[in-house]
Amino acid sequence: MALKVMGASGFLRRGYRRLATNLRDMSTIHSAGKRKLWAQLSDIIRLKIHGNGVKVKEYLGQEMFSDDLYPGASIASFGGIHFKERVHACLNNIRWEGMVTDKLIQYTLLKQYDIPHPPVLAAASSRERNCGDIPVFTDINALAEFLRGDKARYPMYCKPVKGYSARDINKLIGYEAETDSLVLHGGARVSLLGFLGDLKADEWGFLFQEAAKPANDTAPICGDAVSGCRIIMLLDNDSAYPFRATWKVPLADSIVDNYVSGSLGNLMCDIDLGSGLVKRVICGTGSSLKINPLHPDTGYQLLGTTVPQWHEILQMLSRAALCFPGFRWQHWDIGISVAGPVVFELNSAGNVDIMQLSSGKGIDDPQLQEFLGNFAGTEAGYSHLFPR
Repeated sequence: MALKVMGASGFLRRGYRRLATNLRDMSTIHSAGKRKLWAQLSDIIRLKIHGNGVKVKEYLGQEMFSDDLYPGASIASFGGIHFKERVHACLNNIRWEGMVTDKLIQYTLLKQYDIPHPPVLAAASSRERNCGDIPVFTDINALAEFLRGDKARYPMYCKPVKGYSARDINKLIGYEAETDSLVLHGGARVSLLGFLGDLKADEWGFLFQEAAKPANDTAPICGDAVSGCRIIMLLDNDSAYPFRATWKVPLADSIVDNYVSGSLGNLMCDIDLGSGLVKRVICGTGSSLKINPLHPDTGYQLLGTTVPQWHEILQMLSRAALCFPGFRWQHWDIGISVAGPVVFELNSAGNVDIMQLSSGKGIDDPQLQEFLGNFAGTEAGYSHLFPR
């Protein structure tokens, strides 16, 4: 009984801290003249009634109240993490989930489907598994020998087999035999065995993937960094087509193009789906968020630029999306590389905040509502858990 009381007490403390943080942020917004307190409360109540699962911290952090950031957008059109989960549950078949959650399985399928992607060189796991011609190491010394050898093509990425938001990702530039060290992005050197020993190779483990090289067209924009697009594809009974798209343009020294709520300094661009033209650019978050800035490193004007390889990207996705018919709602990360478009990964339930921020429009628009009306529950294994 004492443990239950302590658990309830901890829950209440967390709830109090969350409430205090939200009230402080609401007061800051009010004091800055952005939105009156009563208006914020009205928005929050409407969001709760509408049922799109927007948390108060999402409303505040993404400034969903801002007419400058979301011109003409209805507050009821916004979706949060719970909305994303509900749409995923209604449109995607749970039985297909492992095919994309486990990146080793996903890349094995992409190779079989002949869909371009950066090759996986090796993987580390805490248990034995077979992934075709991808060596999977359970012994740290055997993995170290691989990374010292000719089959380790640097630069490469080391990233979790199951991961998100660019967590625990490292870019390995090379191996230095004299010191038995790995050279990391930025020039730091770390002991090879020490680096591998710090990896948490659980049942999912880590994979080592050849790094894509940036396209020549993007060099004036973001230097040596590889930019990419996040594209939501909708799959009906006949074909697949894009619903929303954003071009993620990293800083020149960034190893990832992820936005991560603006914390990395990378930019996002809203894309016209037909032409690939950039309609809007954002950078930062909250009070530091900027609309249509120049690239902070190169000074490049992204607004009005056409996304390199755009039509090739759509052509590839029109085929790739059909390879995963159990997912009607697909979130693709596509890299713009010197070899052409490459699939970084398919997410069956990607976050919707980046689409809302980049476009200035809520995700729950008439097109998605119509699609849900036609297809909700037709592929899902657990849509009954998320009633409308």
